[in-house]
Formats: sequence, structure tokens, C-alpha cells
Amino acid sequence: MINGQLFSTQFKQRLMLVICCILLSACSGHQIRQDKLLKAHQTFYDDYEPNLQKFNREINQSLTLRKRSVSFYTQEMLESKAQYFDAKDIAQIQSTVSEYKRNRDVLLNDIAFRYRKLIEDVELRFGLTEPSGLVNYPSFFAIGGKNILHVNPMDKKGRQYINVFKLGLAATLTLYDNFIIAIMPYQENGHFRRKINYDNIDNQKIIEDISGNFRRLDNYKDTLRVVEFNDNVRKWEKQNITHAMILDKDNDYFNVLIDGSYTNKRIKDISLLDRLAFRTVRFRRILRDTMFDFGNESMNFVSKIFGNSMGLISSREGYLKNIPRSHKDKIESELMPGDILLEKTPFRLTDRFIPGHWGHVAIWTGSEKQLKELGIWNELPALYKKAQTRLGYQGPSFQQQIRSGHKIIEALRPGVQINSLEHFLDIDDMAVLRDKKVKQAAMKRYLTRAFEQVGKEYDFNFDVETDKKIVCSELAFVAYDDYQWPVAKTAGRYTISPDHVGEKANGEGPFEPVMLYHDGKIIESNIQINFNHLMKAEYQQVSADLVPIL
Repeated sequence: MINGQLFSTQFKQRLMLVICCILLSACSGHQIRQDKLLKAHQTFYDDYEPNLQKFNREINQSLTLRKRSVSFYTQEMLESKAQYFDAKDIAQIQSTVSEYKRNRDVLLNDIAFRYRKLIEDVELRFGLTEPSGLVNYPSFFAIGGKNILHVNPMDKKGRQYINVFKLGLAATLTLYDNFIIAIMPYQENGHFRRKINYDNIDNQKIIEDISGNFRRLDNYKDTLRVVEFNDNVRKWEKQNITHAMILDKDNDYFNVLIDGSYTNKRIKDISLLDRLAFRTVRFRRILRDTMFDFGNESMNFVSKIFGNSMGLISSREGYLKNIPRSHKDKIESELMPGDILLEKTPFRLTDRFIPGHWGHVAIWTGSEKQLKELGIWNELPALYKKAQTRLGYQGPSFQQQIRSGHKIIEALRPGVQINSLEHFLDIDDMAVLRDKKVKQAAMKRYLTRAFEQVGKEYDFNFDVETDKKIVCSELAFVAYDDYQWPVAKTAGRYTISPDHVGEKANGEGPFEPVMLYHDGKIIESNIQINFNHLMKAEYQQVSADLVPIL
């Protein structure tokens, strides 16, 4: 009996010892995992800047490839060449697929998957009461606990978390959008799909790989978690604009990309059944009706994301921005109503995607006195009311803007607006084109046409045949509507570029350059000759006539 009791006591002691060892081992293992998690989080902050630079390079390339993919598919379908690819088509397909594969690998593996690890086994909580940081809440002897990441935008660490989460989310949404916008049309078209999937030595079955990743449920769930977290951040930013200003320019950049994402808008509406059966007729029809109407809206959508994202990237200020006030006054005193202004901003990324030398077109309205002389001043209130009722324009009255120094009508990404010369001169090059033979009655009509464009949306389709939306170079096309402007056919639509406008001032057209600046310097002699040199990108020929602005 005594031996039995002794055995029972020894057994209990040994059992307790084993349990203690297990618990200690679990605690030790748990602490190691916690240390690794905390170390991983710190690594993400340390790598943020180089990863952001990498992201900037790749997002630009991704948007370029997306636009190229949509344009190519649209052009092939419009020209009914879906049954036949010539050598040029095949070469373009293969090169684009290779570029896309490299771009996708970086965005997916180096950015999206990397920052996704921040939320593995972590519950995200956004709020203003707890300080930002990763906290472990054990339930029993450190077993079965959970990690909660508190993110408070009012402290430095919280803002770091917001940036890295938005960086990862922007990369993830870009990949989803790329598939829906640029890949799915090729997947649904058997001829295109076979050409890309199987007639490709370097990237066999790439569409299958991409679509498989799109369908993965864990990817979807993690993306949805960060989307919902970001919704809370954006709600706070919009309700607390003053406090939100503490967030840096990177945050604004990410917001443009995330808010403009098709997936971000639709991810909560796509059910699990839809995702698992996305190849069915029903889901294909949803996507096709929304995204694959290969007309103006789908192209406009892609181009708008592209244009807005690229427009945020600028390496410096324009050389003409900080010229003396006296010289700005001189420019304004020499401008005449109806003058066409061309400009170039090589420091902005958008400028690189515009063919030719010039990158933007605007029209000078003239002063109150000049508009009264033309007989248009008293008609501005009616034009303003028309812009309000017809286009939903919410800016100040046209007369008020002219009196406050806003005399330049231009189509920018937010829409057609009236801006000041001060605002316009954040540029390197400027040319002022004028038709000296135009009659006063005709100029009144041209300026009326220009004012009628104020309030219209920007035409990211760059289609001169549309009336509801307008791109910058279309201002001249629409205002001077009885001139024969050169156009080019691109992706099934006719477009006019700033250089097309410049062609009307090459010495043979109705316009002539009366004012010219290059690289922040004025050209006072041989203006026509030097304007033609700029149109031909013969920049060395211009240097001898450049005069510094004093």
C-alpha cells in the first residue's frame, strides 16, 4: 500500500515536471516567435524607403504595361485581326509578356507578399486611445494567445504602420486590377490565350499562373482585411483633415492609387461563390459589363488611373516658376485674348508619355478691359450659369476669376478650369501662338467656345470626337473650330497632341510664335526658327539664342 502511494506521488511529481517543461518550452517558443515577429516588423520600417523607390519604378511600369495591353487588345478587336497576328503583333505580345512577368514578380514577391507578412497571425486595430505597437495577449500560460497590432495615426509609429500597409495594399490592388483590366480579356479570348500561354518559350502558362493566384482565397481574405483597415484610416483622414495633414506626401500618393483601384471599390461586393466560379457566365458578364466595354469608359478608366498616378511624380519645380515678378507682369502685358499657350515640364513623369516636344496646351482669356472690347464680358454670367447647370461647375464666377488674375483656361486631370499665370508658370518651356489676322467677331466666338469648356471632365481617352470630356490639346481644336487641325488615329480613336497644335505655327499655318522660352530662359530673336527647332527636338540649335531672365 505504501509502495503504491509512493509510486502515485512520484508519478504526480514527474507528471507535473513534464507539464512544467512543456509549458516552459511553449513559453520559450512563444517568446522566440514574438521576438522574431517584433524583429520582422522593425525590418519593414528599415526597408521602407528602398522598397518605396522600387515600388515607384514598378508601379509606373505596371500602369504603362496595363495601358499598352488594353490598347493592343482594343486595336486588334476593332480591326478584326483576332484571327491573325503578324510578326509585329507576335513580337509585341512576347516582349510585353516578358516585361509584365518581371514587373509582376517584383510587385508580388518584393512588395505585396513581403508586407503581407506584417499581418500574419495579427489582429489589426485602428484607434486613437492606445499607442501604436504590437501587443501579445496570452490566454493561458502563453498558449492560444493572440497578437494585436494597435495603429494610432497620432504617433510616429502609427504613421509608419499606415505607410507600410498602404504601400503593400497599393501593390496588391495594382496586381488585382492588372488581372481584371489587362489579363482577363486575353484569358477569355482563346486565340489570344493560346498565343500567350503556349507559344511562349520563356513564360509558359503565365496566364494560368496569374489567374490561379487571383483565385486564392487566403490572398483575398488578407487583402480584404487591409482594405477594411484602410477604410477606417480614410474615414479618420476625411473627418479630421487638420490632423490628417500630419501624414506625409507618401500617404497622399497611396490614397490616389488605392482610391482609384477598381478592386478596392468592388472587393467587398464579390462573394466567395463569385470568386470560386469567376469563370462562369454570370461572373464574366459582371466583369465584362463593368470593365470590358472596349469603348470610351474602360479606356478612360485605365488612362485616368495612369494619368493621376503619374501626375503626382515630379522631380523638381519648373525653371520659370520663380522668375521675377516684373517679368511675369511683362509676359501678362504682352499676351492677347485667344493666345494659345504651349508648355513643357520634363521634370514631371507624365511629360515622358506625351509624343513630341510640347506637353500641354492652354488658352489665354485676356483682361476685363480686353474682354469688354471684344463684347464678351457681359456674356460671361450667362456662360457661367450654363457651366453650373449643364456641367455641375462649382468654381467662382468667370468674371470674379478674371478680376482675381485667373486668365488661363486649361484642361487638367481634375477637369477644365481657369487658372492664373502664376499657377501656369511651374514649367521649363513656353510658347505663345497667335493668329494676327483673326477678326474681332471670330475671336469673340473662339473665346466663347473656350469658356464653354470650363467645368468639363478631363478626357482620358484623348478622343477628339467626344463632347462631354476634353483633353488639354482639344481646347484649341474645339475653340478654333473652323481651323483644320492635324490629328492622329490611335487605338481606334482620333487624338490631337500639343505638337499637333504647334504644327499650325510652323511658318506655314495661320498661327505664329510671338513669345518663346526654353529651359527657363527667354528667346528674343529668331523666334520662328527656334520654335521649329524645338518642334524637331533640335535643342542644340536653340542654345545660342537663349537669354537669362534678370
